[in-house]
Amino acid sequence: MDHHNLSDDERDGGYYYEEGDGDIPYSKLHVYNIAKQNRCPIDFNDLPIGTDVIEKCKVICRTLMEKTVSKRINRIKHLKFICVFFAYNDLEIVVQPEDIAIMVGITKKEMFKSIQTHSELETGYRPKNIRATPAALLERYCETLEMMDHKDDIIKMAKKILSKDPMIDDEKMPQVIAGGLLMYYLKINGITIKGEKIENTAASVSHKSAETIKSTCKRIYEIDNS
Repeated sequence: MDHHNLSDDERDGGYYYEEGDGDIPYSKLHVYNIAKQNRCPIDFNDLPIGTDVIEKCKVICRTLMEKTVSKRINRIKHLKFICVFFAYNDLEIVVQPEDIAIMVGITKKEMFKSIQTHSELETGYRPKNIRATPAALLERYCETLEMMDHKDDIIKMAKKILSKDPMIDDEKMPQVIAGGLLMYYLKINGITIKGEKIENTAASVSHKSAETIKSTCKRIYEIDNS
């Protein structure tokens, strides 16, 4: 079925598209019917997430499908992303939305669109709002970079430095602080990951620019040596 040839009525009814061969359209009625049968129309088992997160995703997905009033054209991957993002929040597990976007296979622009189109105003669903602390993000970064043997040391260092200048926590985003702390730790310990520049390693996991991370690392050095 070619979604470019859908009638106005079909478009007004809203379709979810599975990206891939031909962008196959799934009518909202079809998805609603699956949801009403207490089944989730989205498969989350292909994602590298825990079973507790998968089960929460299914609950959120059914809830969103039951509550949504939007008639916009949506994509399966957008719904998949928002379910995983909300699931982590509801389980109070710190995660970066950018990492989920990469996992699901959508761009940063699509990520923001998904968050907007699945807002509480649009769906009636309010996920928990948790604050990502630098320490919690550093734990995620250590996991991503396979540096879990350094986790305790880097978090201990981070807490010591941040306690010397609590204001930095208000001035900069947690991801920027965590990225700067990671770069600083790599620098003072002479650690490189896969031969990459340390600022690029820290920028990659924090989804911030290398220049921003380098600037923050310099500030952290000044705090640590004050």
